[in-house]
Amino acid sequence: MSLLPGNIMTKAGKLNRFERSQLEQHPFLGFELISRMQNWQETSMMIAQHHEREDGLGYPNQLRGEDICKGAKIIAILDAFFAMIKPRADRPRRRSIMRAVAEINACVGTQFSPFWVNHFNAAIKSDMKEGLLLQIAMEEPSSKDAIQN
Repeated sequence: MSLLPGNIMTKAGKLNRFERSQLEQHPFLGFELISRMQNWQETSMMIAQHHEREDGLGYPNQLRGEDICKGAKIIAILDAFFAMIKPRADRPRRRSIMRAVAEINACVGTQFSPFWVNHFNAAIKSDMKEGLLLQIAMEEPSSKDAIQN
């Protein structure tokens, strides 16, 4: 998403139609950048498809189910999860880890793959036992992150 104009990245509130259309181009922009790198074609497809949805209502190509590569399905879950537990300009209050997990699970079959959500749940359960996620969720953005955003 760092390929997007800063005003879109930091806007509090709803995006207008033009801003939304720019936002929906970021998977394509990432794909274009990474696909030029030798031996990164598989990764470029994951980037291109990480906002596609199981039900075909995602972007940029409205792919569905088996047409979406496995890596993109995993990235989609993680992207949504971390967007929920980390504060953002459009969502300054973070959700709890359990609330974020519940929201991911509520979107099984529509937004996310049931198969990969099951694996995500197992990883969350394991990480919660070790306290790793709580540590990540509570981290404040570094000054480097603030400069990049």
